[in-house]
Amino acid sequence: MNVGRIVKVTLAAGIAYNIIDYIAINFLLGGVFASMQSIMNPTPSMTANAIVNFGAGLILAIAYDKVGTTFGAGPMGGLIFGLYAGLLANVPIWIALHVWLKDISYGNAWIMTVYGVVAYALMGATAGFAATLGEQKAG
Repeated sequence: MNVGRIVKVTLAAGIAYNIIDYIAINFLLGGVFASMQSIMNPTPSMTANAIVNFGAGLILAIAYDKVGTTFGAGPMGGLIFGLYAGLLANVPIWIALHVWLKDISYGNAWIMTVYGVVAYALMGATAGFAATLGEQKAG
């Protein structure tokens, strides 16, 4: 386990996720969140959200450290890794929440699933880029 690379990738992925989340929450998904208002916290902590996003970045960084080379190096390999990670994390969660919670429609479950997969793919691309920073190429 390369701790230095994990820290570097965690920071990069966490920053990327926070930017993606800010754009999605404030500009893209307002209607989706409004339609789920009855189950939403009326005063969410954006600080806690940022910390959770860095936690997601840490988990992604650890997984990327273990299996990332399977998908190739750099941003494109990271993007493919992030796509798979996003599918793994988001499809079961959002579809299950649609089944168990009354104010998440099937359509909104899929919107949030797609958002999560895209967010993880972009985090993965960022992770792939960050993982290659400072590494010297042989030859």
